[in-house]
Amino acid sequence: MSVTRNQLKDALRASIETEDDALKQRKPPTLTRRKAAIKSGIKAARKAAGIDVEPVASGKPLEVPLSKAELALIKQVRDQLKSSGVTASKSDVLRLGLMLLQEAPADVLADACAALPKLRPAKD
Repeated sequence: MSVTRNQLKDALRASIETEDDALKQRKPPTLTRRKAAIKSGIKAARKAAGIDVEPVASGKPLEVPLSKAELALIKQVRDQLKSSGVTASKSDVLRLGLMLLQEAPADVLADACAALPKLRPAKD
């Protein structure tokens, strides 16, 4: 049985594609490897510094309506943190606020709660 040139090319091409697929499965993409290396490096640095390595489990997501002024205040706090070298998300700023609220006396919190402006529903 004679093998034609086209049959040989097709077999070689199929072999190369199979090898490429196997290589992709064995060796993850560069970005995936880089992320894993960074994650393990950060974990090792935190462990060496004595910082908790295990993150706290997150709770249920919460939707909170905020006024435009409050959103601007969050942005201002984020910018202040960024200028001091700390990158924080809106969620981080709100969590930071909650942490600071734990330290406030109950009477101060009650007065502040009474002073909160009422929000109108947002127009869609």
